[in-house]
Amino acid sequence: MERKNTSSNRTILIRGTKIPADKQIKIGLTYIYGIGRTLALEICKKSSLLGSELTAALNPEQMLEVSNSLNEYTILGDLSNQRKNKVLDLVNIKCNRGMRHIKKFPVRGQSTRRNARSCKKSKKW
Repeated sequence: MERKNTSSNRTILIRGTKIPADKQIKIGLTYIYGIGRTLALEICKKSSLLGSELTAALNPEQMLEVSNSLNEYTILGDLSNQRKNKVLDLVNIKCNRGMRHIKKFPVRGQSTRRNARSCKKSKKW
């Protein structure tokens, strides 16, 4: 028995990320690393799309317009590399946050007396 190619079992590829075709475009864009709801709505406005359209209903010109508007933002691998480099900078200058990253302790001032058990588990006493 052959499966019909319906919108429920198709996916669309944007910038190497699979987006389900049965989702609205404003929700589908959030599948891309670095894009949240607000940024997805902003991209829809720049591409002159309604956010409530299904991704399967987009024609190739609209897909190209969305892809072109994504070029303005730091997303995917660029964003993750940027975050890693910021942490490495903290480690290299040996500030308090960098040292806590090295020791794998909570960085943002949380106490470690009663919580942060997963951090303490990795360190052998």
